[in-house]
Amino acid sequence: MKYNSAVLSIASSGILYGLVTVGGSLLSRYGFSVLDISFFFMFYSIIFLAPFAIKKDPKIFSKIRSAWKYLLAYGIVNLVILLMQFESLALGLSPPTVALLLYTQPVWTIIFGRMIFNEKITPTRLGIIALALFGVLLVTNPFSLHSQIGSNYSIGSVSSRNVISAEVLALGGGVFLALWVILGKKGRADQLREPISLTFAVRTFSIIPIGIVSVLAYVLRTGLFLSSRENFSFGVVYLVLFAIFAGAIPDFLFYLGVERLMAIQAGVILLIEPISAAILSALFKISYLSWVQVAGGALILLSNYFVLLESRSGASALRGAQK
Repeated sequence: MKYNSAVLSIASSGILYGLVTVGGSLLSRYGFSVLDISFFFMFYSIIFLAPFAIKKDPKIFSKIRSAWKYLLAYGIVNLVILLMQFESLALGLSPPTVALLLYTQPVWTIIFGRMIFNEKITPTRLGIIALALFGVLLVTNPFSLHSQIGSNYSIGSVSSRNVISAEVLALGGGVFLALWVILGKKGRADQLREPISLTFAVRTFSIIPIGIVSVLAYVLRTGLFLSSRENFSFGVVYLVLFAIFAGAIPDFLFYLGVERLMAIQAGVILLIEPISAAILSALFKISYLSWVQVAGGALILLSNYFVLLESRSGASALRGAQK
């Protein structure tokens, strides 16, 4: 895959990832619990991906067995991200606010990229990250409580303690999201080079721990899983679409493009997700964009442009040094 195509693939995945927080918020309105959303988000995407993965690579299951340690670690990271963001949405935070705290991930991606891939931390990259994070800050407008909570919650119904708890959960999700970016690059660098195979394998392993917890919650009658079964006959279509378009397809697009990019480049390009989440939130009347948020979106796009310029100039310098 060419460099420009890789960038387009990562950007497309970022746009679709905006559906995760928005879809999670909408599904919460229908009465689905965090475990309901997390489990079926994985379950339906695995069913969708299975025939494509097996057709593309008949030896997929033997490769999964040989890479089980990596996949288990990746699956746990993937699961923690889902639980943290879905729980923060359930506590009342709006999708754009959750996206802000998740997308502190470029800071952590720089650190992990340095530790794992020995990627350099230059002043230029730090400046680009600062610009991107400031843009995300404006998009999500976290200093206003009214902009932090979803429109289906009143300010009086969401306590400050819940808001702080939700913010901490989403911020922790940002750390794990950085690990997700790093591990995604590592997966394509090792045995599971086919994007469809890696997507299927990671989501298959991700459902194992959430499946165990969900079954236990159901058997123990905690009310945390399948407690509103009457909703499933109405909401199953939404769950299927959510799993495919917010999970399987963007994951595939990310893995498709990440091999050609550095981890920090992929992390910054994925900052398109908060813009997508903010726009979709406005369309579904979950939250509304202000002029401040529009300005923040422009800064995020500008930071993406700068990181692409910086990476291209670096690649050109490397080719010149090799001649």
